[in-house]
Amino acid sequence: MKKFTRQSIPGYLCSPEAARKLDLTESQFRKYHGAIPSIQLHFRGPKFFKEEDLNKFMEEFDDTKEIFPA
Repeated sequence: MKKFTRQSIPGYLCSPEAARKLDLTESQFRKYHGAIPSIQLHFRGPKFFKEEDLNKFMEEFDDTKEIFPA
């Protein structure tokens, strides 16, 4: 059972979790997160990403070496 905290929304991942799902560092993820739909509950608050949107992003870009250079 997943524990929900004040900084979580069921069905959504915060930026650090989304970066881990895409196998990226947080700084690498910040370069590309604008291309993935997200929600932000308040100004300067954390962004949340749907897992489906992250999967769709990876499907659109099969050749990850071109998008995420090592």
